[in-house]
Amino acid sequence: MLARIWRIMDPEGTHAPRVWPFPGASVLHLVIAFGSASLMDTLLQKESSNLGVEDLEGNTPLQLALREDRQELALMILHRSRKWQTDHDAIFSAETPSGPSVPSIYLGHINTTNVDGDTPLSLAVSIKADKVIRSLIEAGAEIKHEKSVVFYAISQRNKALVSQLIKGGSELEGAVFFATQCLVRMNDDDQSLLELLKDLLEAGGNTRRFTGVEIDDFSEIDDDEEEDEDEEAIFAALHGGKTAVVSLLLSHGSSANLRDQNNTVPILLAVESRQVDIATVLFRDSPKTIFSEDIEGMTAVKLVILTAQVDLALLFVKEGGGILTLPEVFYNAIQFRQFEIVDALLQRDADIIEIANQEWLDWDTPFLEAVHEWDGNMVDLLLRTGKIDISVRTKDGYTPFLVAVQVGSPNIVKLLLDTGKIGVNQEDFEERALSAMSIIDEYQDMYDAVLGPFSIGEWHYDVMGDFLWWAIKGGKLRMMKLLLDESIVDTNRTVEGQTPLMWAMQRGKADVVKVLLSSIRVDLHFSNELGRTPFSWALDYRKDRMVLLLLGAKGFSIHGESNDTSRKLFWWAIGRGNGGVINMLHESGKYDINTKDPSGRTPLIYAAETCAEEAMRVLLEAEKIDIHAVDNRGDTALSIAVKRGYSTIVDLLSSYVNRSSGIAVKVKKD
Repeated sequence: MLARIWRIMDPEGTHAPRVWPFPGASVLHLVIAFGSASLMDTLLQKESSNLGVEDLEGNTPLQLALREDRQELALMILHRSRKWQTDHDAIFSAETPSGPSVPSIYLGHINTTNVDGDTPLSLAVSIKADKVIRSLIEAGAEIKHEKSVVFYAISQRNKALVSQLIKGGSELEGAVFFATQCLVRMNDDDQSLLELLKDLLEAGGNTRRFTGVEIDDFSEIDDDEEEDEDEEAIFAALHGGKTAVVSLLLSHGSSANLRDQNNTVPILLAVESRQVDIATVLFRDSPKTIFSEDIEGMTAVKLVILTAQVDLALLFVKEGGGILTLPEVFYNAIQFRQFEIVDALLQRDADIIEIANQEWLDWDTPFLEAVHEWDGNMVDLLLRTGKIDISVRTKDGYTPFLVAVQVGSPNIVKLLLDTGKIGVNQEDFEERALSAMSIIDEYQDMYDAVLGPFSIGEWHYDVMGDFLWWAIKGGKLRMMKLLLDESIVDTNRTVEGQTPLMWAMQRGKADVVKVLLSSIRVDLHFSNELGRTPFSWALDYRKDRMVLLLLGAKGFSIHGESNDTSRKLFWWAIGRGNGGVINMLHESGKYDINTKDPSGRTPLIYAAETCAEEAMRVLLEAEKIDIHAVDNRGDTALSIAVKRGYSTIVDLLSSYVNRSSGIAVKVKKD
């Protein structure tokens, strides 16, 4: 009859409970459907009310009340059934066994499950019926598997309820993640939520997302707006910028080595979003994660350099316990062509520039790397510090200038020429006009002539030696200077038994010889198979210009020559009136100007005997000449000249005696 009346009053079923009318429903179901609290109060009697009766969908009156959001009626049913159970327990407590396994007579309906799998507690949570939830739990509702209750308690910041659920053994899967999500939605860190999160972590809650439907009603996050569909709480906290949450998670066992679906560790994401505080927390927890690569090979330390995050870079160096060094940061910044971070590092500490001159591991110096990379702006930045050593060399012995020429960078070549420290820029070779491009072109011409224009990557071990010989034979003085100063070319490599120096001397190429002699790496005393040095050859063949060039070279030392060569040089000097060479020989100990032959004759006595006026004059100019030396016959140079009537020689010797002793000596002439 009630169903008939309802169809008349509400033909569309707009106000009817779901699946109305209820086949098999009890009177209490109908009262709940009408929502009459007074009628419920009247009908709800201990002896006549069966609270466990179910409708077609398996709903007890309590479940129906909650499903229809009749919270007042649900509370009435709960309070009445709890009172009945209390009264019953008071009467029969002495003779009735008790314990969790003993069923309650009047509260058995609080844990029933309908056909949808809903219990009264889960239904109460779905409508956020806080009082009903509390009453159900107090009445003994099973909470262990009611995950939705945990999420509800978290969403309500209900610390007491959360604690009660933890103590009751509720499953905490996903609870930490959900609490983290709630914190992320807050503009400021909610202290009560942080405390809840800490309680959940200490209770052993895992940090993974829970994907069940139980949390759908409490998650206000739009999945479409979630950036990465995080599966771990630490990623959710990171994306939300919650440093305190990240720190809390790490302190309770969450790992900084976790990876998201892009194989990215948290610290890389923090660096990417420039969250310095979070990156710092993560680094201090697990420093080595800065080297963990994502699917594209990116690491946190690389990204810090690429994005010029100087503070983080210096933090990684300072607090990394040696896993990252400043030279490594500096070198990588150069390699990645990151002008901004190099500039920033130099502004922080001007002494950092010294790193640019130092090799790192098996790599060339950072400055050389900048040249290799054709990075003119970086080279300019480093050179402007005034502290770059442009004489540093690659493993192959090439200087930055030669590398710049080889890679064909006019900008860098000019920058290095402008330092005024490049040899090819300090001499006039009377070739083509000097410019960065002209040097590059000359080098390319040499390269093509020796190796051919299509020989990239086909260098053999001594290609620089081939280049040098080509330049020497062609009189390419600037290329010679470039190779000698800027590489470690073998300057003594022989071709047909001749070194470059000997070859040039024998052909009278003084300009080529001058360039060779300007290099301290050219061995001026290198002897051929016959034991002849360039200097001894020049003396033997009376190549005076070559002798003088060799004597004036920085690398020449008379000690590098034989005693026989020193003797020849002495007489060469006498013959050319070169007192300076005579003094040099005497001071060096290589040839004593007072040396006696088997007859006891010194060079001075010999000059007197032969009436060699010019030789006498040269010898008398020498500082250590012994005019009083006597031969095996007891004669001096002066006595010999007097006996033989060499008046000019006598006058020269007498004048020397007068100057040296200050005493007038009169010699009787025959």
